[in-house]
Amino acid sequence: MRIGITGVPGTGKTETAKVLGKLLNYEVVHQADLFSGTVSLKAVRTKFWWLLERKNNVIVEGHLLCDVKLPLDILFILRTQPDILLSRLEMKGYDKRKIDENVLAEALDYCIQRAEGRYKNIIQLDTTHSTPEETAKRMIECLEGGCEGDEVDWIPVLEKLIIGGRITYL
Repeated sequence: MRIGITGVPGTGKTETAKVLGKLLNYEVVHQADLFSGTVSLKAVRTKFWWLLERKNNVIVEGHLLCDVKLPLDILFILRTQPDILLSRLEMKGYDKRKIDENVLAEALDYCIQRAEGRYKNIIQLDTTHSTPEETAKRMIECLEGGCEGDEVDWIPVLEKLIIGGRITYL
């Protein structure tokens, strides 16, 4: 099985992928380990495609996976409520503009919108109040056929962030 995990920064991709890899005894490949700085989508697609064509029982993780088509059996999109995401990104030291861009991308369903034309088997999971361990266990349930994923609608939260002045780079 070839599993992809994506979502905007701060949704828990990296830690969840590590936990899932241990639970399934799968190799985990992180986008951040393959690329640094600005990278083209073509380079991401080429490198991951090459890797996935040669391996089974692998998990690939990165925020750009929703923007490229890869030979995955399933793609998990991790979602986090925008106000919680904003706090997580502040704690990670992201600059204000990058925080606003990512919070807006999450609120407007960027990853799911981009992935829907590229992948057939997509499951989105709300990680707002879940640990990486809890999220990985839900993923295993999904892989075993017992999970449909979560429906999310962050627009009301986004409106509060804009009205409250927490999002300013619009």
